[in-house]
Amino acid sequence: LSMPHITKVKDGDKYWNKYDFDHNTACHVIGDPINGEKDKYIYQFYINMDNIHLQNEMKNSKHVALQQAKYLYGNVLIGLSLIYGAENNKNPKDDGEDSNNVFKLQEDIKRVTGSFSPFLIPMINSLGNLTDDEVSFLSTIGDDE
Repeated sequence: LSMPHITKVKDGDKYWNKYDFDHNTACHVIGDPINGEKDKYIYQFYINMDNIHLQNEMKNSKHVALQQAKYLYGNVLIGLSLIYGAENNKNPKDDGEDSNNVFKLQEDIKRVTGSFSPFLIPMINSLGNLTDDEVSFLSTIGDDE
């Protein structure tokens, strides 16, 4: 799995309608087969920079570019993790007809990233602000059994 190509999508650009984006869409991925390599794809990520949840986070921030970067790379990481999981959990009985699997994976990524979108930046911010004391405290929760 290699680093994907990333394209930022905005309302009204050529990818907005082509890939059926709306203001809740977060990420759309296209997997193109690599010539001569079975089951190998190069992925193109399209990230919605006009997503309603990203826009709300940017309104409340003095660091707009930082919020955009968190959103963009957070979505890429979620997408890559779903791709990694799909590639490493293939059914050995699969008949090699994986164009349907790639389409399903693309739809799964679009659905999951859209669902995760309201929580992405707040989660990254919360994790980034954890202190050693909080981590120590949180690691003891549930140890009383």
